[in-house]
Amino acid sequence: KESSPILPLVEQGMALALLGSVVLPSIPLTVTPCRVGIAFGMVAAIQNFALAIVPIAVSKIYNSHGHRFIPNVELLFIVLALIGTGVGIALNVVDACTGGKLNHYQYNFWREKEHTSENDNFGTTNNFFIPAENALV
Repeated sequence: KESSPILPLVEQGMALALLGSVVLPSIPLTVTPCRVGIAFGMVAAIQNFALAIVPIAVSKIYNSHGHRFIPNVELLFIVLALIGTGVGIALNVVDACTGGKLNHYQYNFWREKEHTSENDNFGTTNNFFIPAENALV
């Protein structure tokens, strides 16, 4: 029985959309202000390269395995997802070892939340939004 590739491809498309919303805002946090433009350009170039190469690889795999998406094409996407997960974990480890700029706000938010009393506005803090002057700290 032939299974449809629509659901896995839609899920992968949503993951790619989320990736862009996470990667692009973190660029100014990781490079010096005079190199932000170069960093955005490099990220765009890498993404465009991947968007050009991956469809060619998918079509070659698809054509060489009897015009079937599953399992061979999906295995390519699984491998790419595992590589991305590994790179993400490595990025968080490196970030934690070098000062934690990428996770600085989340760490402080949860640390402050643990130290607030239950009588203080039901245990919540008023620090959910980052003030504009501290946004790039």
